Amino acid sequence: MPARRQHNHRHDPRIVAIDVIQAMVDGGHNDARGQNSARSTVLQIEFDHVELLTTTYGRHVLAAWTRAAAGRVALRLRAGDRVAIAAPGHLLVLLVDASERAAVLAVIRRLQAALGAKFEVQGRSLRVACTFAAAGLADEAARRQGLWLALESAADAAKNQPSGGVGWPSVAASADLDGCRQRRRELLEAADAARFFPVFQPQLDLETGRFDRVEVLMRWQRRDGSIAAPGLFLDDLRHLGRLAEVSHHVYTQALASVQAWSAQGHGLARVALNLDLCQVQQPQWAEPLLGMIEASGLPAGRVELEISEHILEAADIDRLIEGLVRLQAAGVEISLDDFGAGYGSLTQLARLPVDLVKLDARLLWGADTTPRTRTLVQSVVAMTGALDLPCVFEGIETAGQLDLARASGARYGQGFFLARPLHADQVPAVLDDCQYVTPPPSAGRMPMTAAPC
Repeated sequence: MPARRQHNHRHDPRIVAIDVIQAMVDGGHNDARGQNSARSTVLQIEFDHVELLTTTYGRHVLAAWTRAAAGRVALRLRAGDRVAIAAPGHLLVLLVDASERAAVLAVIRRLQAALGAKFEVQGRSLRVACTFAAAGLADEAARRQGLWLALESAADAAKNQPSGGVGWPSVAASADLDGCRQRRRELLEAADAARFFPVFQPQLDLETGRFDRVEVLMRWQRRDGSIAAPGLFLDDLRHLGRLAEVSHHVYTQALASVQAWSAQGHGLARVALNLDLCQVQQPQWAEPLLGMIEASGLPAGRVELEISEHILEAADIDRLIEGLVRLQAAGVEISLDDFGAGYGSLTQLARLPVDLVKLDARLLWGADTTPRTRTLVQSVVAMTGALDLPCVFEGIETAGQLDLARASGARYGQGFFLARPLHADQVPAVLDDCQYVTPPPSAGRMPMTAAPC
């Protein structure tokens, strides 16, 4: 018998980024056959026991397994349907123009059979059980609370189903929103109203003693006027399919601020933006970023893009590298964030076109007081130096950690001990003729800011 042809799902148009499904749902997408997403259904497919799978096989195997699962799902979909990887072990499927429950169940049974067969992943023969939840735009729960909250209700119901069962949204469950669902509904409203904004954390050049770089961080202004840090909303935005859109909005604001500072004569070498998996899943993913930078009027050489361990675990590495090379050729600096957090960044370091390495903050825990940890950190810095990659110490919170950063040969330092994240109107004062003044040892873990020269 001839060898079975391998499905090349990397170029399958049915496999898309999660924000594409979000846009199709929100925009009432019509395809060439006149199918309308207003009569469509979204499926959520989750591997059972993801934490156990991660512990047993590792995050890289789980990420590869998820990509293989997306490929199998795509093969069972119609041309107008779409599947996206929301996270390792978590898929979203859009069934366009499919609102009848019997028709949706027929698709689910096909997908259950496909995903129930063995997977060959990185030399391992694996099986996985999956939980299915489904919500349609025509469902009463979706009309009352919105599709994504209805899907949450369906996912909760799925957990109480026997093996092979499917969770469907309940009007009562959707109406009885707990704190998490309330927050997600508020997040959707905030995304529509553009209530997200950038703050800027300065980075200290350890050779010159000057703050000349900033990293852009995201904040959310809630209804009550309080400001929320990313830990409260990033995962939810990612799950809701709105993170790429919100990131673009926030980064556009940030680049406009940097351009304004430059016009006023305030010096800044580079501004760093964080990439997320949802931004690198589409073909030609680098083009929207380059377009955003060009529209800002800021030279590409003054922009840094940070890629993290999270992206390396789940992204198509070839596609990722292709986009990074495109960005680097335009002058954008590429940094590898959270270096040392896992095996992925180490094994990919030789392949990735990076210009800078940012050490994971956890490497510094105890490094200023524990000889073994200090030796490990110094060895990592020496390795990056041998590769001609400047090193950034993140998470500096003590004078001892700052001393270690300098003694190890790191080029830049960042952390609350040096400077907290600042609002846009606070940054110029830090950049203007200011140098960091080392505090006395008694300052302990107190955050410091720049002091005038």
